[in-house]
Order: sequence, then structure tokens, then C-alpha cells
Amino acid sequence: MDNIDGISKPQIHLFDFDGTITVSDTLLEFISFAAGRWMMLLGFALHSPLIILMKLGLYSNHTVKQRVFGWFFRGMSESQFNDLCERFAVRRAHLARPGAVQTLRRLVSQGHTVCVVSASMDSWVRPFMRNMLKGAGGDVLVSGTRVEIVDGRLTGAFASHNCYGQEKVARIVEMLPQLADSRRAWHVTAYGDSGGDREMLAFADEAHYKPFRAEGGGRRQTLGEVVRFGVVGVAATLLQYAVYWVMVSMTSPTLAMTIGYAVSFVFNFIASTRFTFRQRATAKKGLGFALSHAVNYLLQMLTLNLFLAMGLGKDIAPIPMFCVCVPINFLLVRFFLKRG
Repeated sequence: MDNIDGISKPQIHLFDFDGTITVSDTLLEFISFAAGRWMMLLGFALHSPLIILMKLGLYSNHTVKQRVFGWFFRGMSESQFNDLCERFAVRRAHLARPGAVQTLRRLVSQGHTVCVVSASMDSWVRPFMRNMLKGAGGDVLVSGTRVEIVDGRLTGAFASHNCYGQEKVARIVEMLPQLADSRRAWHVTAYGDSGGDREMLAFADEAHYKPFRAEGGGRRQTLGEVVRFGVVGVAATLLQYAVYWVMVSMTSPTLAMTIGYAVSFVFNFIASTRFTFRQRATAKKGLGFALSHAVNYLLQMLTLNLFLAMGLGKDIAPIPMFCVCVPINFLLVRFFLKRG
């Protein structure tokens, strides 16, 4: 029992991990660390249709995450995986937000109960937190998604529910059964940054949403946007090319590409606002998005016909066209959606 900050009840502090304590999603960071950036991009490109459906709320978060994780780590030995997690925690310690580190170390040193509840694998969250709090005079409780291991190897599946949404509250009560018995006897403070933390924040007496963001992390945010833009871009490009491939046998390449562009445009706007840049769709943003894609459409038509004139076949010409237009389109779309 204490009276710190005017709170007379004993305190429990609940933290999300990815994006709250860290500046980015550590699943992406861990896959990049373990498999390399190019292999990571390949894996996410192959799974991009499922990822988009998940972000649009049309496919299970648990199922998609499990499939992606399994693609990278199925069959790896438990000892190799645990070694990767330990090395990741040391070499990626800079991912922690300074404000979060200071707050956690203060709370632990004051003897408060602190829990970290994460959708990431507890296999790397535990060593990450252990290294972060070294010398602080205490430790934290950790609960995350658990990997399934059979005969000493990862199956690629999860041994628990994805620790997301209501599952976070269930894990908290599992770690701290006193909250189920006498909830009002405790002052609970929660820290989160996404929709997956909504239930945990609602469970608390005091909620802090994106509490450590003022200190920056812009470069990591931009990196995340680039990765998400790539996922959306791959899906939209495949959709556009599929329509083009079907239509080009019935009409001119320019008209076929125009039809494909129109179909992918609708998908792209929804995915870009809700997933890539995480902005609320408004008429102003829609107008800016349309303008950026009008510029991109003209550039695509120009480069497509240029490559056709250079002698490339109509099945091949779209490939260098996309290589020229995609980076320019990213900058235009980012500018209009962020600005609007």
C-alpha cells in the first residue's frame, strides 16, 4: 500500500509491448533479424493477399499471423530459435522507447506489480524485458503468444491463442488472479497503442494511449509504412496485372491497363487508408489520393507505351513500368494521405 501520485491503492501497471514499449512491431524486426530483409519481403509478399484481408477485418488475425510465422520458422530447432531470441533481445535493444524504459525502470524500482502482455512471442519478449530492466531491482511478469514445439522443433503453429484483444485481459487475470477476486482493491493503469489493446485499456482504471510517442521514432514509422505499402502494392499490382492480362487479348494494351488500374484503384484506396498509413478515410483524403493516382496513371501510360515503342512485348512492358512508377507513387500517396 502506498500513496504515490495521489493513488492510495496498491498499483498494477499493464503494458503492451509492440509499438508501446518499442518503436515498431517486433515480429517484423525479428523476422528481418532471423531471415534477412529480402527473405522477409519475399515472405510477406507471398502472404500479402491474406494480410490485406486480415487488416480489412475479413480474415482471422490469429490464422494469418500463424501462417506467416510458420513460413519462416517451421522445422527450426527449439535451441536455435531460443538462441535467436536471446541475440535479438541484445542486438535490437535500441528498439525500446526511452520514455517507456524510464517509466518501467521507475515502476519496478518502486516495487509495483508490472505486467507486459504482448501479441508477439514471449520467447523474445522475456529476454528483451530482462535486458531492459537489468539493475533496476526487480522484474516484470510477461505473457505473450506461445510457439508450439514437438520433438524439439517448432511446428510453425501457436501453442496458445494469439495474445490480442480480449485474450490480453484473460492473460492478465491468469497472471494476477487477485484481480478476479478483488478487482476494486487495486488501481490498474494500462499503456497501449492499437486496437488490439482496446480491451486491456478498458479494463484499467487509468488508460494511456500511445503515451511515449512524443519522443520521435519517425524513421521506424516510415519503415513500417514502406513495408505495408509494399504489401498493399504487391496485392494491388497483381490485381491490376491480372485484369490487364485478361483484357489485353480483347482490347488494346492501353485500354486493358486502364481497366486494370480502375479496379485496383478502389482496392488501393481502402487498403492504403486503413492499413498502410492508418488514416481515417475522408473526402479530402480521397480527392488527394485520386489526384496522386491520376498523376501515377499518366506516368504509367507514358512509360508503358515508351517500353512498347522500345520493342518490349506487351506481356513484359508492364514490369519496367511498375519499377519506375511504384516509388514515385509511394511518395505521392504518402504526401496526400498524411497532409489531408
